Amino acid sequence: MLSKFVSSIKKTIPLNHNVIAAVSGGVDSMVLCDLLLKSEINFSIAHINYMLRGLESDKDELFVKTYCNKNKIKFFSKSYNLSSSKSIQKKARELANPIPPAPNPRNSPKNKLKNIFEIDTINAL
Repeated sequence: MLSKFVSSIKKTIPLNHNVIAAVSGGVDSMVLCDLLLKSEINFSIAHINYMLRGLESDKDELFVKTYCNKNKIKFFSKSYNLSSSKSIQKKARELANPIPPAPNPRNSPKNKLKNIFEIDTINAL
């Protein structure tokens, strides 16, 4: 599986392009991170904490941040309290676009992001 992923991803992303992975901390997004690491793709991680599950949401953010520190991956995070939103999914999508939060590496000529990867299990079905 890894060799198939690497072959496919390297056709999609030209050498020396930077990628940002939108990561929740769930299994799907962490598998994506491991695949990107093993593919030797230059990528950063963005995590948005919507504070919907209290301490559990904070633990997810800490888990992703720790993963990034351990693997020397740039980490961007932003928090929004959506606990009182009527349409959580719609509001979350509005807030998450564009990713990442400040500082925005898209504005840096040395660190142009060309691709964003997101695992969205609702739309993947």
